[in-house]
Amino acid sequence: MESMTWLEAAIEALKLSGHPLTVVKILDQIQSQSLHAITGKTPEATVGAALYTAIQSGDPRLKQAGPAQFEYTGVVVDSATIKNIGRLEFIPVTEVWPHEANDFTPWLLENSDELGIALGIEIELESRERQVGKFSLDLFGRDATNDCPLAIENQLYKTDHSHLGQLLTYAAGTDALTAIWISSEFRDEHREALEYLNNLANGSARFFGIELKVGKIGNSEPAPIFDLVVQPSNWRTKIKTDRAKNSEGGQEYRAFWEKYLEKLHSEYPGLTKARVPASRFAMNIVSLGRGVKLFGAQLSGEILSCEVYIDTGEHDPNLAIFNALHEQKESIEKIIGAKLQWEELSNRRACRIRLTCDGQIRDLKQQEKLVNWLLKYQVKFYEAFGPAVRNLDKSMWETSQDQDLEED
Repeated sequence: MESMTWLEAAIEALKLSGHPLTVVKILDQIQSQSLHAITGKTPEATVGAALYTAIQSGDPRLKQAGPAQFEYTGVVVDSATIKNIGRLEFIPVTEVWPHEANDFTPWLLENSDELGIALGIEIELESRERQVGKFSLDLFGRDATNDCPLAIENQLYKTDHSHLGQLLTYAAGTDALTAIWISSEFRDEHREALEYLNNLANGSARFFGIELKVGKIGNSEPAPIFDLVVQPSNWRTKIKTDRAKNSEGGQEYRAFWEKYLEKLHSEYPGLTKARVPASRFAMNIVSLGRGVKLFGAQLSGEILSCEVYIDTGEHDPNLAIFNALHEQKESIEKIIGAKLQWEELSNRRACRIRLTCDGQIRDLKQQEKLVNWLLKYQVKFYEAFGPAVRNLDKSMWETSQDQDLEED
């Protein structure tokens, strides 16, 4: 099993799958087909680097199908004819981001998709240097997949006790149920500390450790590599299992969302970073903007809903965004090909826009039809609302909390 290199094993995994895969899915295939031994820490960075290097070097067997998505082209070549493979070299992260607060944190705020891909969740970063008492959290936002606050602590050097304490203090001060510690190098005792916290949380909160690296191939531009070194147990395949078992219908909902995600990733790779199926009636698929989510939901047990849900945390910004989108109602509905329900939800803080059909997602006989319906319209919603949301005036997202921070 060790005779194959990681690159050869990855190419064989892609060949066997017949469709694009992320590095995580490639590793799953490698393990299930016994192509290469995987022990201890999952070598995602190693496999990803091997694939990127091969593509950069012109290996005709591979192409990039989307963000962090790779595909086998079907081209068969003799190994002797393949061009020399370049060597991935790692450089100090401080050569790219000399200062954590001034350089790396602002970059991550604008490039949160890179981190979301590594974690397999949708991330909405809202602010940096968020005040928590007399201290400042590096980055604050939401884990849109699990619908909870998210806290990130950055460190461009080897982990230390003070940053572990800061991470816990900031998570507690913001009620964050997803906490992420990014460092250029993790000490063993700090990995064990995060694993201990994950075991204590037992799915009610999530602690992640990310080793940040920067790689170059020859004279190429430097590329960030997020290596997931600590994650909740069985994060990739199983989450909130105990909660699902104890809630009526949890397993049935999970089965539907698992089937839906499999089809979504197969037919539209790159549209969502969500990998873990929900064990409840609703699931966030993708963030269109801060507080603007594309959802699928079962309503009253009888109706399947495809919807854009708007909740920035305050009513006035929600309504402003809703009204701005409503002004584009005609062009949006033309793209989608259906009349939508535009709901201000006057008795709630949030607003929503949705399209519904009859059906019970927990009914096995209806699942295939409902998966196809939801996939069709969520893609259309994404095509219609994605550009519309991105083109809105950024001041619409300004909440009273943002104004308070500016005054401080």
